[in-house]
Amino acid sequence: MRNNKYNFRCAILMATCNGVRFLNEQIQSIQSQYNCSVNIYFSDDISSDDTRRILIENNCIDLNDDKVKFGSAASNFFGLIENFSIADQFDFIALADQDDIWLPNKLNAAIERLISTQSGAYSGSYYSYYPDQKKIKYRNKKFTQTSNSHLFRSPGPGFTFVFDNNTFKLLREDVIKYQEVLPKVKWHDWFLFALVIARKVKWYIDENPYTLYRQHEKNDTGQLDSIKQLKFRLNFLFNGFYRQQVMLISKVNDMGEISHFFQRFSILDRFKLIRFVPQMRCSISERVVLLFWLMFGK
Repeated sequence: MRNNKYNFRCAILMATCNGVRFLNEQIQSIQSQYNCSVNIYFSDDISSDDTRRILIENNCIDLNDDKVKFGSAASNFFGLIENFSIADQFDFIALADQDDIWLPNKLNAAIERLISTQSGAYSGSYYSYYPDQKKIKYRNKKFTQTSNSHLFRSPGPGFTFVFDNNTFKLLREDVIKYQEVLPKVKWHDWFLFALVIARKVKWYIDENPYTLYRQHEKNDTGQLDSIKQLKFRLNFLFNGFYRQQVMLISKVNDMGEISHFFQRFSILDRFKLIRFVPQMRCSISERVVLLFWLMFGK
């Protein structure tokens, strides 16, 4: 029975690991969401601190009772999605990190966009939050989606993702279907985006920010705002790992000859891929970067 006090029933899937420093603040921000009745379901990756105790004390529900060790945030989120089998009991399902802060209207705004645009999935922009420096910076993640843009990017970070229950059920089916692929996936948000697009479900990307993305030394990836992060991304682009991730994405999307070109990646294949660049990136600057990678990446 729906609680008359709220318009929407929402399940929040949170992946955790040694998050005790920030967890209480994150949970409180989720439980304070406007116009939404929320239930937090979590999967803890065998924390050595009091993370699990804090979650239980805050009435969060454990979906990793078997104490499986995942070893990465991506694997933990995939496990959460697989183990969450009661989507029909909720109107919407959202993903959450353990260390961010949700603004009070985050869920309600996302849901309103999903309904008004008749979309099945949502992602948004955010604020990078630097608590030590007491500053925040707006990050706009909205871009024009092209027919193959899902091959090369996430539509924003996973902690902004919200799905209606029908889309989530399709997503769960695919996560179960592609079990052999998932251990190789580095970023769950990018992969989930590709799965949804492969289902021909409309995805809405919001330019408005409703989350404070906390920046600290243990971020899985973090914001591109330092030489260290720039080196990390350049290494990812040019050591062959980026192409590996692209091939995983193309494997779960029927990309035809594009998949074969990326698989072989010979000089001839790279030139053949050039004609697809306008389908893969919208802006001129992004197309230039992609062309550079096609010519000189591994």
